[in-house]
Amino acid sequence: MTTSSLSWRNMIASDINGVHLLVDEVHAALPESENVYKERLSLFPEGCLVLADDNNIILGYTISHPICRNSPPALDSLLGKIEPDADQFYIHDVVISPSLRGKGMAKEAINRLLVLSESQGYETTCLISVYGTSEFWSRFGFVPEVVGEVFREKLRGYGDDGVYLARRNGDRSFHSVLGFFEKRFLVIKASVVGLEATVCVQVGISTKSGHESQNSSDLQLETS
Repeated sequence: MTTSSLSWRNMIASDINGVHLLVDEVHAALPESENVYKERLSLFPEGCLVLADDNNIILGYTISHPICRNSPPALDSLLGKIEPDADQFYIHDVVISPSLRGKGMAKEAINRLLVLSESQGYETTCLISVYGTSEFWSRFGFVPEVVGEVFREKLRGYGDDGVYLARRNGDRSFHSVLGFFEKRFLVIKASVVGLEATVCVQVGISTKSGHESQNSSDLQLETS
């Protein structure tokens, strides 16, 4: 499938059925009811996107909304409302169809959500990484946060590999550069004629079909 006919747009109510078909395909281990997606769309439509083709087939989606700091909802639960004192932006879900892995489709959606978070004045954005995707999210500046026992119990609902991550908004460019060097270079500090210098030695990366083995958009993503 080519990506030229695909585009991200705002989710509308008639997309919910297609979104849930994708949920059933990708999130069999972490199911959520259709009502969860309907409610998030009604409460915070600007944080809900879909990736659709020319035939309006849903091949990706995002769900995001404000929360009170460090208080993401339990899996498959309704919010009731967006709290008036919400002070953190939460990326609940980013999903790309398995047929589109490795085509760079996730990056655009995530960047749009980060811009939204920053434009609304939130200092931080958070998510719960599942399926071992913490390294992927680190490319956008997300790092693990220390959580208490009550929070850890909530995380267990997202599976054994659920990890709470957060980023300070505005740090994207720094972390993108840092992630580039961490993945592609061995950085060596050496003393040269009395001056400290940094030497970057390129190292090999395992590739598949000309791409990194885990491209930023290769991953099936629920962040929930």
